[in-house]
Amino acid sequence: MELGLYAFLIALSIIALLRNSKWLFLLLPLIILSRPEGIAIAVGMLLTVALIDWRSKSPNMKYFLCTVLIVLLTGLSLTVFRFQVFGYILPNTYYAKTYHNILWGYKELGKMLLIFLPLSIGLIIGLFRIFFDRNKDKVFVIFGVLFLLQVFISASIDPIMNFLFRYMIPFLPMMLVLSLSAVARISKVEYRMVMMGLFLVSLMIPLPLSLERLNQEQIIWEAQKKFIGLANRFPENSTISLTDMGRIPFYTSHTYYDLWGLVNEETAHDGYHPAREFLRLPDYFVMVGYLKNNQINLRFERERAIAQNEVFPDAYELLTICFPDGKKPSDPGYYYIVFKRKPDALNKYKGAGYTYGARSPGICFFNIQESNQNQRNFSSSGISCLSSSAISSKSYAICSSAFASFSSN
Repeated sequence: MELGLYAFLIALSIIALLRNSKWLFLLLPLIILSRPEGIAIAVGMLLTVALIDWRSKSPNMKYFLCTVLIVLLTGLSLTVFRFQVFGYILPNTYYAKTYHNILWGYKELGKMLLIFLPLSIGLIIGLFRIFFDRNKDKVFVIFGVLFLLQVFISASIDPIMNFLFRYMIPFLPMMLVLSLSAVARISKVEYRMVMMGLFLVSLMIPLPLSLERLNQEQIIWEAQKKFIGLANRFPENSTISLTDMGRIPFYTSHTYYDLWGLVNEETAHDGYHPAREFLRLPDYFVMVGYLKNNQINLRFERERAIAQNEVFPDAYELLTICFPDGKKPSDPGYYYIVFKRKPDALNKYKGAGYTYGARSPGICFFNIQESNQNQRNFSSSGISCLSSSAISSKSYAICSSAFASFSSN
C-alpha cells in the first residue's frame, strides 16, 4: 500500500517540478516518510529545484532554503526516531528484505521491462538521449539518475516480496517522464501520437495479471481467516512460528516468531538460520503449501529447511490445513498448514542431540558439539515437500490419514 502512495507522491513531485510549483515543499517530506529510500529521492528532487533556480533570472532563495530545511528536519527526525526505538537508522523491514543475491532483482526488473515493452523502449531511448545528447536538459539528467538509483534500491529486495506487482510501482512515474522526454524529440506529430498510444497500451498490459493477483490475495485472506478462527481456540499466549503473518497477529492474542524477520530483529540482522527457528520449540509451526499426491508440498525454502530435519516429524504432528471454502487441500494454492508440538517434543530434541535453553523468553540455542552430524539436515537441498524420503513413515501416515478430515475445518 505504501508503495502506491510513494509512487503517487513521486508523480506529483515531478509535476510540481516541471510546473515550478511551490507545493513541492510539502510533497518531499511525505516522500521521506513513506519509504526508506525516500530520503535519497527527495535530495535528488532538491538538486533539481536548485538547478531550476540557478537557471532562473530571479531565483527564490528563501523558498529553496525553506524547502531544504523542511527536508533535513524531516529526514533527521525520522532517523533519530528509528534509532531511539529500534536501535538502527533504517527500519527493521529494510534489513529483513534486503537480499544478498542482487542479480535476482535485476532479473525481475528485466521481466518488468518486457511486460511494459513499448514504454521500456521509450525509456531506453530517453535515458540514452539525456546522458549522451549534447543538447540535453539537465533537469531530465537528474530524473535519469533518480530512476537508476531507484533501480539499484529495488533490485536489492528479497524475492519473497513480490517484486513484479509491488516494487515495480515506484518505477512507473519516472519511466513515463523519461519516455515522454524521448517522444518530445520526435518532429512529426503523427509519430508522437503513435508513440503515446503505444505507451498507453503498455500501461494496460499488466492489467489481467494484476486482476489475477487480486483474486489470489482474496483466496489467501480467506485461508488466513480460517487460521485466525482456529488460533483463537488455541490456549492463551501460545507460541507460533509463522512464515506469512499478514493480518493474523492483529486478530489473535499469541506470541509469534516471524520466520521472515520483518518484525524480528535477530532474524533481520543476523540472517535466517533454520536451526535457531526450529529450536525455539513453539507450540505451533504454521507453514504455507498444499497437498500433492497426499504429501505436503511446502511453498517456501525457509519452511522446507525446518521441516526436512529428521527430528521435526518426531517433535511435531500435523494438526490441520486451513483453506478457503470451495477449495480442497489438494488444489494447488496458498493454504496454511498447522503443525502442533507433541507432548514429548523436548525429549525428542534432547535425544537427537539438541538442547533447549532459556537465555531469554522464546530463545533457544543449537548445541553444535553434540549435534554436528545433524547440521547437514538444515541445508537447502532442494527438497520441496514432506515426502517419505524426507520424513518418517509415521508422520507420512498422518498426512495421508488426515486428508479426509481436512474438508471439515
